[in-house]
Amino acid sequence: MEMMDLILREMYRLVQSMERPEDSPIDSDRVSRALHLEGEDILPQFRFLSEEGMLKISPICDPPLLYLTKTGISRVRRLIQP
Repeated sequence: MEMMDLILREMYRLVQSMERPEDSPIDSDRVSRALHLEGEDILPQFRFLSEEGMLKISPICDPPLLYLTKTGISRVRRLIQP
């Protein structure tokens, strides 16, 4: 599985129980730690996913907060279907 899909799956795991997962912020450090990667190593991947419309990056915090988009949620749901 591609790193991008692993990132999306981890993000979804963190917000899937929320009523509106697309409105739930995700700490980028938490995703990095869960995937055993350094923040500097994973930031370009977050940017790529953002450019693809899979997530949004909030520049307000450092480290940044991430939000799955509806497109990202749809992709993850397709990935995890049996």
